[in-house]
Amino acid sequence: MTINEIWENSCASIVKIALANDDRIMLSSGTGFFVGDRLITNYHVINSINSQIIQLITMNPDGSPGIGGVFKRDSFVKNLVDCMPENSWDFAIYHIDGLKKLGVNGLNLSKDIDFPIGLDIAIIGFPFSSDNPSVSKGIISSKFIKNGVAYLQLDCNVNQGNSGGPVIRTDTGEVIGLVTRKAHGLTNAIGELKKIHNDAIVTADTNLARKNIDFNTRNWYNYYKVNSSHTLAYISELERSANVGIGYAFQLTEVNRSFEHH
Repeated sequence: MTINEIWENSCASIVKIALANDDRIMLSSGTGFFVGDRLITNYHVINSINSQIIQLITMNPDGSPGIGGVFKRDSFVKNLVDCMPENSWDFAIYHIDGLKKLGVNGLNLSKDIDFPIGLDIAIIGFPFSSDNPSVSKGIISSKFIKNGVAYLQLDCNVNQGNSGGPVIRTDTGEVIGLVTRKAHGLTNAIGELKKIHNDAIVTADTNLARKNIDFNTRNWYNYYKVNSSHTLAYISELERSANVGIGYAFQLTEVNRSFEHH
């Protein structure tokens, strides 16, 4: 299958999962995908103790909005079918009513467990909290088992927000893995820089809120906040281009087992 065919067949079944607090301020986001009447993602994508609202967003292949919804966290998690924690196979499966009636066919899971190195794959997800999905092509560059969990190493552009998305083999269009994370190189240092400037902005806000600082000090904190905010924006753009091109995915051994027993 071509990448365009993968996109046409899969796009409407790829889901952005956004977690927010009661004020609708987004805390984090990841990706999931529909299989039959179920939503599959990483356990760590939805397991945010501070979130109160879960929003699901999809997009049709032509770019028009797809199905979606906003749910209270407490009601959404009641639809949990099966899961394994982040330090294991890191998956969560939720039952979603009415997908067939809405015309969502979902993706097909591969039953194979042995994949050759160099196999062409594609991933589709919502990187960097974007509301529109993107597709990236790559290969399986390695396989390994760690603590009893079977991993696929992907030579592919995996970014923040891709977690929970499908790894699709391009010859059949079937899902063979669940994206879990990207490899970290320069992005670790960028993350530390972002934290430093975020902390600086919080410090400035805290001191600006105090009533006992003089006019000159207030002006200094305003300047400091603006400068740190501009720097943070540049760092965020740098982060987007600092991808080392390697990511990891879990094989579907335990996900397939779950579908067989539930």
